Amino acid sequence: MQTKYLPLLKQLFEANTWVTAVSLANVLGISARTVKTYVSELNSSYHGIISSSRKGYHIDPEIGAKALKEAKSCIPQTARERVAYIMKRISRGPVSFYDLCEELFISSSTLYAVLPRIRKQLEGFDLTLHMASDIMEIKGLEKNKRKLLSQLLYHESNENFVNLETIQSAFPDIDVIYVKNIVLETLSEYRYFINDYSLSNLVLHIAIAADRIKNNAGYGECDQTLETLELLPHEYELSQKIVERLEEHFQLKFSAGEEQEMTLLLISRATSLNYNSITMDNLADIIGKDCIDLVYELVNAIGSYYYINLNEPEFLIRFALHIKNLLIRAQNEHFCKNPMGIR
Repeated sequence: MQTKYLPLLKQLFEANTWVTAVSLANVLGISARTVKTYVSELNSSYHGIISSSRKGYHIDPEIGAKALKEAKSCIPQTARERVAYIMKRISRGPVSFYDLCEELFISSSTLYAVLPRIRKQLEGFDLTLHMASDIMEIKGLEKNKRKLLSQLLYHESNENFVNLETIQSAFPDIDVIYVKNIVLETLSEYRYFINDYSLSNLVLHIAIAADRIKNNAGYGECDQTLETLELLPHEYELSQKIVERLEEHFQLKFSAGEEQEMTLLLISRATSLNYNSITMDNLADIIGKDCIDLVYELVNAIGSYYYINLNEPEFLIRFALHIKNLLIRAQNEHFCKNPMGIR
């Protein structure tokens, strides 16, 4: 059993009576929809564990005890596992120190012992662990918190490619299939192409953004540190259309900072399909002189070292567009995981 069900099981046990989905959602910090999903998933694995009625939910003591025992066996045991669990937990928002002790079934001294390792890992993202009374919270720039969340999910998946199932499991309140579909539909409408790796990476970033906004932790109007972007009119329109559909579906409000971030994510991962309108004569106008100079420098270096002629116009145009995307990501510290595992 996944540890995500443990707080729900414990809450139903402690209540020892009927509890509504809304009450459970408020206590657990998740949506009522997620509560219902968890209940359905638990009943699929343990038939009859949770009964439902107009009064809410009630746990079967015998079946519940068995499930709770199995859930506890999935709880992190080693220091490394605990660090990963705690990092993921507090990266989503403030958490009580003593609640974590209960969740992990460890003493306060054991939890204190792993805090230095957590602080050390947070330093790599320019973040700090802050404690006030018994509340633990990560402090730092919002963009760095999102990088941390992304990195934790990649690490949890044990591979360089995070699939949609992993993203959906991490963000049960976000319909990732809907996100994927509107991205593909909008990109197709504007004649943009995105490969599977970049699409999953983009969906992950959108899921993180939606989750952060839902929890009142989104970008403000002017608190981003993105480089000034020279956007083409249709690039901003593309971003706006996706944002509007996300706002309507998830009942969210994207700030100006979030819209700018969405535009950056899109133009640094998707590539224009309208290659026929791009020629060697107008390529520099589209990607900029510095970028085209770099492309020629790379092509000439490869040619002189490997004796390969890469000056064919069709290749140069496509290669230049990809290099442009790479430069945008690098300038704004946005990186895509390498799915081939090459360093």
